[in-house]
This record gives sequence, structure tokens and C-alpha cells, in this order.
Amino acid sequence: MSKTGILLIQLGSPASPAVSDVKAYLSEFLADPRVVDKQNFAWKIILNCFILPSRSPKSAEAYAKIWEGDTFPLFRNTESFTAKLQKEIEDENIHIEYSYILSKPNVPEQYGKLMAADCETIRVIPLFPQYCEATTLSCKDMLEKGIEKYGKCKNIEFVEDFHNSPSYINNVARLINEDLATNPPEKLLFSFHGYPIRRVRGGDPYFDQCIETGHLIADQVTGIDKENILLTFQSKFGREPWLTPGTEETLIELAHKGVKNVAVTCPAFVVDNLETLEEVGIGLEEIFLEHGGESFRLIPCLNDDDQWVKSFGEEIAFQEPEKIPRLEHSPCEFPKAEEQGCCYAATQCDTCPYKGLDKYPDGELSPKDRSVLKTMFLTLFVDLIGFSIIFPLFPGILEYYNEIEVEGSFFRNLMGTIDQVKVFFGVNTDNTHATMALFGGALIFIYSFLQFLMAPVFGALSDKIGRRPILLFSIFGIAFSYLLWFFSGSFFLLLISRLVSGLMGSNITTATAAVADTTSEKTRSKGMAIIGIAFGLGFILGPAIGGLSAWAIDLSTISNWSDYGINPFSAPAAIAFVLSMANFIFVYKKFPETLPPEKRGKGKVYRTINPIKLFKVENYPGVSAVIFTNFIFLIAFGAAENMLTFLTLERLGYGPAKNGLLFVFIGFVLSMVQGGYVRRKAASVGEAVVTKKGLAILIPGLTLVALAGYWQSAFVLYLGLFLMAVGSAMVIPCLTALVSLYTPAEEQGRVLGVFRSAGALARTLGPILGGILYCIFDYASPFYAAAAITIIPLLMIKSLPKTSKDK
Repeated sequence: MSKTGILLIQLGSPASPAVSDVKAYLSEFLADPRVVDKQNFAWKIILNCFILPSRSPKSAEAYAKIWEGDTFPLFRNTESFTAKLQKEIEDENIHIEYSYILSKPNVPEQYGKLMAADCETIRVIPLFPQYCEATTLSCKDMLEKGIEKYGKCKNIEFVEDFHNSPSYINNVARLINEDLATNPPEKLLFSFHGYPIRRVRGGDPYFDQCIETGHLIADQVTGIDKENILLTFQSKFGREPWLTPGTEETLIELAHKGVKNVAVTCPAFVVDNLETLEEVGIGLEEIFLEHGGESFRLIPCLNDDDQWVKSFGEEIAFQEPEKIPRLEHSPCEFPKAEEQGCCYAATQCDTCPYKGLDKYPDGELSPKDRSVLKTMFLTLFVDLIGFSIIFPLFPGILEYYNEIEVEGSFFRNLMGTIDQVKVFFGVNTDNTHATMALFGGALIFIYSFLQFLMAPVFGALSDKIGRRPILLFSIFGIAFSYLLWFFSGSFFLLLISRLVSGLMGSNITTATAAVADTTSEKTRSKGMAIIGIAFGLGFILGPAIGGLSAWAIDLSTISNWSDYGINPFSAPAAIAFVLSMANFIFVYKKFPETLPPEKRGKGKVYRTINPIKLFKVENYPGVSAVIFTNFIFLIAFGAAENMLTFLTLERLGYGPAKNGLLFVFIGFVLSMVQGGYVRRKAASVGEAVVTKKGLAILIPGLTLVALAGYWQSAFVLYLGLFLMAVGSAMVIPCLTALVSLYTPAEEQGRVLGVFRSAGALARTLGPILGGILYCIFDYASPFYAAAAITIIPLLMIKSLPKTSKDK
């Protein structure tokens, strides 16, 4: 008589809760292309450099909570279930083996064992009720490895799912009813394992089968009304949208609504494991109780329940796959493949909680929106490299023109005016460093004043005609300004280039509005953090390129190039020009319009140089307060940051190269804080709270930079700059997010333009204030003054109203 082999497959567990075993388990699990289907080079770096080092210790702690001293519940129950099933059949011609995808004994090994027993038919049964690519196809992959190693069995049968099998449905419902009979809860949650919406849209039937399983079980549950049975999803991993509603979020919402007693069952599993016992049974219980719940209990999985073993044997294990009994219950009208809209279950009944799955969950970004943000990030990143190239060069540029400009030139006339100002204030006119600091402040003043004038114009125009044309126009204008800088053999031409750059530099307003178009209230701070990350990374490369290229390359020494205005600082200008033109081409090809025609405003272009009007924007609560808070903050910060290179030159002897490294350090800290803490935590912690923390950190940072000048200490300088970078990284994107959250969608461009314009006015006043303080007193005074002024916005931020998101 022919022999039949039954191969049961479970996922598996680590060998022990030791960190090394858990890390090895996670490494194999997350490297499976069925689990994480984007196994590119970047993912491997992220997995091995970030996820495994940080996640393994935490997961080991979780596994330790369910460790039974010598094994895990999944191992014990799987082995017990198999032994009971073998005993149930009492047929020496049927061999049953259990196996694991990620543990020992593995699938190929056990398949080989059945082949060695001369089984002509091998029936493979993954112990996952619902079909899912991440699990079912992983089982098939492991089976293929066994076939490659031990040869193909005469007849292989594969049971893809048993989500609607009477044996499964009836026994799950029986255990639930037994539990509810003792203590009926107010709400019962069917918590299935989560899954990316993208993969459901791709045709994976997992979502449909979860829905059907839920309805079939609910039909047999007694002791609780159906309207009090909820279907949720747990165990979200990664940043892309997963099936909702989340179990954790649902429990918190129920607790806040006054629900005190809940029960949770996990019908995606037949054996209890880490996710059911620790994540749900321990973790979610703590969360529910913390938010006001009083009673939480986890209904165990089927495990090795005797009745389940008997039913499984009769209806699943000992039946050919096509003969497995199926319950008929379709809660939704499933469309044909060619009619699918967003996913396999696109057409839902009116009462289905998943109707409208084509909409991404609030708080998540669609792939299209992510693509826009990536494009905007690259655009701003390249733009900021060109913008920040000049930062470490200001003292050197001014010294250069001070040496070459002749009497009667525009530069000399300006220097004479500055000397008169110094005489008026009783300052020593022989202090060249003080003169250059004041001159540098005046040059930055001109640039910022033009941004102040043009920011709302660009914003309002983008509201009227769209973001894309304004971005293209401004980026081309910026490239032209760098071309003028390249040929600026005289200070006058350099000044013209800065005027053009200042006029066009207001494109950040349009970029910010494009991010606002793409994000929702819950993702706004994440979107604004993208701008902050671009700033941070741009400030890493820009100043480094500027300082090092000016130090290493002097184009004015080539033949007679100096006759055409080529100067020692033309190399950074050339690099900035090339980057800006590349940016222009990139935006032209890749950046889509983010403001649809129906949302474009028809109002007049708004511009004012009246500071009072800048802080009173319509009747949008909170907008004026945020603008004024940002205004005071930027005055203080601008007074200090623009005097930094003059302080380092005078007290520490830093030239363009070393000043460039300073900005590399600042940019690195900015990008780490904004890309890590702000992007991940601002929305949940609250933008106002993060802003307060950032302002508090700034004050000691500014003070330390001043002391670094007195002590001529590079260590103290970098410590102060670290705190300044952390503080500003928290404040700037969060204030931008706040003003955007207070503003209606159709007014984003204009209001953000006003916000940027007020900021530009502050950056206009800040450098002048810093230059005057530097000139009249000393190099430390701008930093002490900034620290004192920062206390004002720190107090103001406490009075901001709640955003609609907070409410």
C-alpha cells in the first residue's frame, strides 16, 4: 500500500532569547524576499547597519517574556499538535512531520525525511489559515529547496489555505464562546496580522480572506452583539501604509470612549507565538490599561486543543486539497480582476469598515506623494549646496576685495561709510575684523531684505499659476546669479549677483507650499522635516565644497583669466552654477505640479513691507502668533550665525577650509536630528513641544560659542555648535509645520510666503544687529544677545492655540 506523508510548516522562533540567536533569526527572516519584497542593496545596508543592531536587543527582551525555560510556546504546541495528530490517525502508512521555515527542523530536512520513508504522496500544509505571499510563498520556496536536494515526490499536494474550513472556523468560534461565557466583554477584537496595502493592491488575497474569516467566525459567536465585534490589524513594520484600523490605535480609541472591558483573539494564527503572547497579550494590555481600560484578556489560539486536532485531521490533513470542506460566506461582492479599482476587495458592502481602501490611512503617504517629496528633497538638497557654498567664504571674499579695490570704487565708498558709522559709535576704525563683520552683516542684510520682499510674491504667484513654473523660474535665476559671481572681478558685480540670488532665493516658499500640498495634517511635520533634512545635508556638502574648492583651486592664476573677472573664489561659483543648472533640468523632467487647477487661488498678489501686517494674517488662529515667534527667534539666531565665521577667523584663525568643516559638522547634526527625532516624533509629541525643547537647547549653545572665543577653544566651540544645531533643527521645521497646520489648503502658498517673508525680515535685521554688536563691543556680544533674546520666543510658544490635529 502506498505511503502518504504530511508535512506541516510553521514559521519558527529563535533558538533562545539570547540576543545573538534573535539577531540570527531576524536576519534570516527580514532577508526573505517574500517577507520584505524590496531586497535591494540599500535595504541590506539598512538591515545590517541599523535594524538588526537596534531591533535585536529589544526583540530578545520580548522573547524572554515568553521563554519557558527550555523552549518557546510555538515549538511546544507545534510538536504536541503533531504528536496528537499522528496518534489520532493510527495508520502506519501515513507519516506526519512538523517543520519550520526559519528554525530546526527546517522544511527541506523534513521533506527529505518523508522521501526517505518512501512516501509516494506528500501533502504540504502551511499552518497559516489565510493565504499570504509573505508566508505561503515562503513555504513553497522552502519546499522547492527540498525538492532540489532530495528529488521530486511522485505526487505533491499543497494546501494553500483553510481560512473558511469548518474545522478551523468552528473551533475558533468554540474557544471564543467558552471564554465569553465566563466574562462577556464590551468589545471583541479579531486582530489579524498586518500587511502592506501595496501588496493587497497587487492581488494578494490575504485581506479578502481575513474579512471572510472574520465574518464566518462572527456568525457563530454568541454572548456579544455583532456590532461590538471589530476587525483590526497588528504588527505594522516599516513606513509604508498597512491595513487598518490598527489594533493598538483601536484599543486606545475604545479606552478614551469609556470602554472598560475588551477581549482580543488572533485568527491569523493557529499556535500562540511572540505576537499573540507578548505583543498583544502583554504589550497591548498595558496600553489599553494605561489609557483608561480596566479589563483586557487574550483568547488563546487553537494550539494543541484536542477537538481542533481531531477536526483538522478529518477535514484538512487527511483530505486532498480540493476536497477540503469550505463554508460559503461572502461579506463583499468581489469584482473580476479587470474591474479592480485599488485592491482585490475594491467593492465592499456599505457597512464594511474597509470601504474606501483606495484612500491611504491618514498619517501615511501614498507612493505618488512619496515620489513628490523625494523629488522635492533632491531639488532643495542641490539648491542648498549652491546656496551654502559661499558661507565659509565671506570673510575671505571681503578681505580679497579690500586688497584689490582702488580708491573711488564702489567698495571703497562703502568702506568709508562704515568707518563713519564706527566713528559715530566711538569704535576704533583700525579694527579690521570688526569692520569686516559689519560689512558682512550689511551684505547679508541686502540678500535677506530681497527675500523678505519676494517671498510672499512667489508664494502667492505659485497659488495662482502653480508651483512648477515658479520653481523653474527661480532656479534658473539662481543659476544666473552664480554665473555673475563667477565673473565678479569687482565687488560691484558680486553685489549684483547677490541681489539676483536674493530675489530668486525665495523659491523655498514655493517648495514649502509644494510639500504642504502633498502632506496631510498628520504628515505635515514629516514633510517639513524633509526640507530640514535637505537643508542639513546641503549644509554638509555646500560649505565643504566652497571652503575646499576655494582653498585648492584658484582659477584667476590661469593665463589671463583674471582679465575677464575670474577671481580666487570663482571655482566655488562655477560649481554652484553647474549644480543649479542640473537642478533646473531635474525639476523640469521630474517635478509634477502639486497644486491642481481647482485649488489655485484667484486673489491678488500679497506683499507688504509693513512689519505689523506681517503678523496679522486673516483670521486663522495661531498663524500670527507662530509668525511672530519665528520672527523673534530668527532675529536672535541670525545675529549669531552670521557672525560665526568672523569670530572663528579673529579668535581661532580659521580660513575658508576650516570654516567649511564647521558647516559640515553643523549640517550633519541638523540632518541627523531632523531626519531622526523630528521626522519620527514631532507629530506624536507635538510640534509646539518640540519647538520649546529646541529653544531651551539653543540658549546654552549660543553661550558656549561666545565662551569659545574668549578661551580660544575648538572643543568648546564645537560643543556650542552641536547644541545650536540640535536646537535649530528642532525649532525651524516645527514652526513651519505649525503655521501650515493653522492654514487652509488653498492659502498655503500665500501664508507660507508671508511666514517666509517675515523670516527673511528677521534674517535681515539679525545680521545687522549682529554686525553692530560685533563692531561696537566684541566678537562674543552677538551670541550673548542671541541667548538672551531666545528666552522671548520660548515664553511665547506656550500661548499657541491647539491645531485641529491636536483637537
